[in-house]
Parts: sequence; structure tokens; C-alpha cells
Amino acid sequence: MKHPANSSSSFKSSFPAPARRRAVRAVIQSLEERRLLSAGELDPSFGAGGRVTTDLGGGTFDQAVQVAAVNAGGKLIVAGAVWGQGWAVVRYNADGTVDGTFGTGGQARANEATASVEITSAAVAPNGKVLLCGSLYGSDTGYDFAAIRLNADGTPDTTFGANGDGLVTVDFAAGQDFASRVLVQADGKIVLGGRTYDAQQGTMLVDMARLNGDGSLDTSFGAAGDGRATLGFRPGDGVTSLALQADGKLLVGGSFYDGSGGTEFNFAAGRLNADGTPDAAFGGNGDGTVSVDFGGDYDVVTSVAVQADGGHGHRLRRRPAQRRRHRRRRLRWRR
Repeated sequence: MKHPANSSSSFKSSFPAPARRRAVRAVIQSLEERRLLSAGELDPSFGAGGRVTTDLGGGTFDQAVQVAAVNAGGKLIVAGAVWGQGWAVVRYNADGTVDGTFGTGGQARANEATASVEITSAAVAPNGKVLLCGSLYGSDTGYDFAAIRLNADGTPDTTFGANGDGLVTVDFAAGQDFASRVLVQADGKIVLGGRTYDAQQGTMLVDMARLNGDGSLDTSFGAAGDGRATLGFRPGDGVTSLALQADGKLLVGGSFYDGSGGTEFNFAAGRLNADGTPDAAFGGNGDGTVSVDFGGDYDVVTSVAVQADGGHGHRLRRRPAQRRRHRRRRLRWRR
């Protein structure tokens, strides 16, 4: 697969743009992360008054913080985009100082093979390695799921993927594939979640892929035994959250498009068995999914958590039809 530096504008115009999140992503002049106390105040022990700013040299509109994760040692991983240079990752110590043992001067940058990946999620594996996920355009297959793995010191993990560059892509036959969340299991396997867009059918699906520790597709996952799985609801925002139960079942949060032709998105959640097949015991439809309409035009799950008793807590963002102010609610299902 070829990886051009920029996606083709003519290609993008050949099919309707999939539904995008309506939350505005701030583009700032510097890469910034803040830590809050329980009372909501900035933590004065972190950086300068609870604030850290790192210039990555991308120009006036250079960096946008997109994802963050914390490793077992309490160090903070922040990933984002650098204008015209692809993605970047910075690691901070617990006090907010840049960790000079990571990458070059505390930073890891995109290489030639990965520069075109749009990063949407990050996770830290139990061994300290950093997983990034997003989408990559290839001239033969369009957009594909993409995963990048860095060693704990910020260098590309050459043991991940077949080409020795720390990059893995996953193509779903339906069409254009956009990964939005990554989860690392305790056994080192990697779950990617997102949506696929079939331009010919004009439909969108929620799709998952599971990788082995070396980046190969896990053939024990999915009904077809190819490392891929599909949940039976049409996504609005795609996959916005993933969580793993103690029994290995995978919880997926997102939004459901009701097909009304407008912007009616409903709260949606799904559950896959440990083997990647839909869990028929979850929800009332026998397909492992459930959706809830709160009466607004934009109801979206933003996070999923597994409770100690096996129940599932889901946080959502709601935009009512008459008022655009977001409200947050929690729902709980029994195991």
C-alpha cells in the first residue's frame, strides 16, 4: 500500500462525507495539557500553576491536542497533530516537566510511513509501549484503520507490523474505514474500533478489529475468523468509547443514526463476546446492541465503564432539539 503525504481531494469528493462529531476540536498555538483537582481547580504541582505548554515548531496554527493517556508510572502521554508535519507524541513526568528519556527531547514524531495517519486515540500497554490509532489513505483501498506502536522510549516498534516500521493497517471490504478508538487488553492484544462507509450502498457500519501483539490480525476474533467484527447499528459518530469486561466481553459506545434523513442520533451501545461475535444476551434485539432516544437531535455516548458488579455505566452528551446546550446523563445496564 502506498502512503501519500496528503489525501487526494478528488477522492474525498467521490463519496458523501461520513457523519462527523459536532463537538469543536480546538486548534491552539501550543500543545497543552491540564490536570484538575477533584474540586475542578488546576493542580499547582503540575507544570506552572497546573498548566504545561510545549512548542513543537509547527507555525502559527501548529498543534492540536487530540488524545492523552497515563502510563503505569504516572507519566502523561499526549498526542496530536503538527501543522504540515503529521502527528507528534510528547511524554511528561508527573510534575509536568517534559520526559527527556522519551523519543528525542521528550518527543516522538511521525516517520515517512506513518506521517499521513490522522491520530484519533491513544493507549499505553502494560509493558509501557504506546499505541496510536487513526486512519490512513492508501491509493488501492481508500481509507483503512491504522495502528502505530512506539516502544516505551518513544522509538518506532519494529516488531509491530510486517514492514518493520511500527505501522499496521486493516482494510474492511465495505469501503472507507475510519478507526476512532484503541484498547489494549491485559494479554497484549489490541482492539481497534471505528466505522466503515460503503459508498456504493450509502451505508455506514460499526466495525472492530483485533490484532495480536505482533500486529497480525487475530483469527480467533470475529464470526469469519479474520480478526474483524461488525455490530448491527448504523453509526452516527462511530465508536466513541471501548471497555473490556473481566470475562473478556467488549463494550462499545457510540451513536445510532435513526435513518430519518436529518441529524437524529441516538445513544447506542453494543457488546461483543470475547470471540468477537455479537452478544445476543445484551439488549432486546438479539444482535448485541441497544439504543436509547432522549428526545434530542444529538444523543451520543462519550464514555463507557464497567462497574464492580458487572453493570455498565455510560455517559452521554445530549443536544436537545430546541436548545443546543449539552446535558450529560448516565445509564446503567445489568450484566
